Amino acid sequence: AAPHAPITTPAGLPLPPTLHAVLPPALEARRTIIVGDIHGCLKEFKALLANLAFDPAADTLISLGDAVNKGPESLGVVRELAAVGAVMVRGNHDEAALAVAAAARRGEAPPPSPSSPHAWAASPAAADAVAYLAASPFSLFLPSRSLLVVHAGLVPGVGLGQQALDDLIELRHVERRSGPGGRTWAALPKKAAQRGAGARWATVYDGTLPGMPSDAPPIHVVFGHHASRRLQAEPHATGIDTGCVNGDSLTALVLPALADLKAAPKKKKKRSDLLGYERLGGSLVSVPAGAAYTTEPAE
Repeated sequence: AAPHAPITTPAGLPLPPTLHAVLPPALEARRTIIVGDIHGCLKEFKALLANLAFDPAADTLISLGDAVNKGPESLGVVRELAAVGAVMVRGNHDEAALAVAAAARRGEAPPPSPSSPHAWAASPAAADAVAYLAASPFSLFLPSRSLLVVHAGLVPGVGLGQQALDDLIELRHVERRSGPGGRTWAALPKKAAQRGAGARWATVYDGTLPGMPSDAPPIHVVFGHHASRRLQAEPHATGIDTGCVNGDSLTALVLPALADLKAAPKKKKKRSDLLGYERLGGSLVSVPAGAAYTTEPAE
């Protein structure tokens, strides 16, 4: 856990205006579309929105971050998100792009080569897109749905305000550790996780988030970042990075408008048999990738 309030982002950049955002009630009341890691796949992103008949005036669109890098049209994706009024949480690749942009502005590093994944961010012509990314919070809470959106994950048993920002954009695995307060969960370094140590955080997260009222319902977390696992449907967490940039698909979790959710007939399945996102009234919609845009393995 982060022992003190952060004063910069993991890349040493200024903090966004809001570190942990809450979706305004008017936006939360709408049909809500949460899109997984786009990674510059503009064609697939537009196809997904068309498939869903997305209406910026009637729907709320949320990006799980990692809008950029690896795919062919990072700048186009960011501008499309901004144009349709999407709310975005920051991912590790967005943070990396912001670091490149900041270094270019300061003249502390040469502009990246045209083949660099973040070359677009160093251009003064991309200032609008960089500003959009810089405003992105590290989490987004939807209180009426008891739903939290982060890019990568969170350490179970640690309050949102005490989570390390690096974990919110990088975390995949955790491990049990013993300390003065007993056994707790701690973030596991990436290399250790690659050796098979620890557990995926979403498999051990139980829906409780310290700092919430004791009578609060379980908090369901929607996240991306872990493409090698594709869909992760856990009781209290749903991962929807389904590897679009690697040639698989781009996925959205679609939540009905709150009024429609209250009026909907009860599902025939027992509540205990429903997947976590189904208990929220959610459904998954995917579009196939047009190509594999990177030779990098899904992580």
